[in-house]
Amino acid sequence: MFLYFYKFLETIKKISYYILGVLLIIMTLLIFFNVLARYLFSSSLILIDAFSRYSLIYIAFIGSAIALYESAHIGVDYFLNLLPQNIINIIKKIHFLLIFFAGITMYTSTIKLISRGYSTPIHALLPFVVNRGQIYHIFTISAFLYTLFTLGLFFHKKIDK
Repeated sequence: MFLYFYKFLETIKKISYYILGVLLIIMTLLIFFNVLARYLFSSSLILIDAFSRYSLIYIAFIGSAIALYESAHIGVDYFLNLLPQNIINIIKKIHFLLIFFAGITMYTSTIKLISRGYSTPIHALLPFVVNRGQIYHIFTISAFLYTLFTLGLFFHKKIDK
């Protein structure tokens, strides 16, 4: 039963990698163009600065969810490794439960923030009709990814990494 869930998680992870890659490539090219425009035309586009800022935020939040799933976050586990393996597994399960509840709390608490943000336009992205509520969706997206990936880690033997 959990095999389908893990395949789903791997698919979500691959899609997240593609989104990160596309955002990183677009952001790099736009910043390169903006630097050239600054030197050649002595002016830069505010639109590119705003887009690169918000895409970097998206990259950080989605990337942190992937790093959680792959156990790639930096951690000091010297004292944890001194304990017996069954205690380590219990501590890691408690750790994943705390992250799961933090993700749910983040998801529910940002709904009010998003609804308030829809009334605030972003003037730096002026040719496009973008408001803060659309940008704030990254909080719910990353909270959803955190809860999904934490459930996968909680029920998977990958905990013993």
